[in-house]
Amino acid sequence: MRNLGIRVSAYNTLLTETQKMEVLHNLVRKDCIMQFLITSPEALLTSDKLSEKLEEVNIRNLIVDEAHLIDHWGHDFRPNYSQLGKLKDKFKCQVVALTATATESTIRKMITSLHMQNAVIEKLSCIRTNIKMTLYQTHLKQVEILKSVAEFISNQHSSEVGIFYFNTTKECEDAVDYFAIHHPEISCIFYHGGLSNPEKKGRM
Repeated sequence: MRNLGIRVSAYNTLLTETQKMEVLHNLVRKDCIMQFLITSPEALLTSDKLSEKLEEVNIRNLIVDEAHLIDHWGHDFRPNYSQLGKLKDKFKCQVVALTATATESTIRKMITSLHMQNAVIEKLSCIRTNIKMTLYQTHLKQVEILKSVAEFISNQHSSEVGIFYFNTTKECEDAVDYFAIHHPEISCIFYHGGLSNPEKKGRM
């Protein structure tokens, strides 16, 4: 966003306490030029320091990304998503909810949960011409699948960058170990929720 000339700051767990205080200090300065503050539902609803500072500024828009988490899975691992409507009432601001995976039922749940009145729904095409999807049905074991993946990368995408998703953190780590031993020409790292914040930051 900064590359586009948008004045934005982030407030999250990757920051040190000193960095967090600096963001909050800049947020309430009379000469504040910040246009957007990017943070998480968890921080918005549980951080007393952030909440106190937000009460001192004029918030015009609350933009909720991945808003389908209000309905899908959110109750299990992101319960704070379902509480964001409280902030809309608290700050008397406009709400924008963004998602690429909402059914009609989820859209209704989002509108209700975020206390949106006279909501305007904009739907865009989900077609992405720069993305190709190919599905393979297989009964191979994990190590045989990784061998096939290595051949796929080496033969067709050796000079490109890609992302592979696995069902578990163990599968992620096992895949990296496999490539390191059997295909060292393929450089890769794993990234999952079990990493510490410094590790996540370093890998990003």
